Amino acid sequence: MTIDKTNVIDFPPHYTSHPSGIEPREITQYMGFPLGCAFKYLFRRDRKDTLETNLLKAITYLEFELQKRQSGSILIKKNDESYWKIIESCEKKIEKIVQCERGGYGEILRSIWDVEFVLEGSVSVEAIRVIIKKLNRKCKRV
Repeated sequence: MTIDKTNVIDFPPHYTSHPSGIEPREITQYMGFPLGCAFKYLFRRDRKDTLETNLLKAITYLEFELQKRQSGSILIKKNDESYWKIIESCEKKIEKIVQCERGGYGEILRSIWDVEFVLEGSVSVEAIRVIIKKLNRKCKRV
């Protein structure tokens, strides 16, 4: 079966035109909803809507994640064999994305990934706060 990458429903240009050649769903499908959305809005920030709109949307989802973590309502992930293979694959993709980004956005995307899969407890809460502050500063520059 041939994949038609010109199909804008399945392959919208604001997701398929990143210089890394990676689509955000290759990463976000393994993330929780709020952090996945924050990642997606930062990923597409220069390709759909305004920069400020995408930054504000990312902040909204990061604040939702912050509330979730502060209330203690985090789902526990299963640590089966395939889980670690997925994580390793996504880590490589994240690094490629970071290399292609500019303006500090690569490190912010990396930080969102880390909050989901690397950091725990109060460290993850503080990391989300730092990400929100960075995005708020960028909003003020827009």
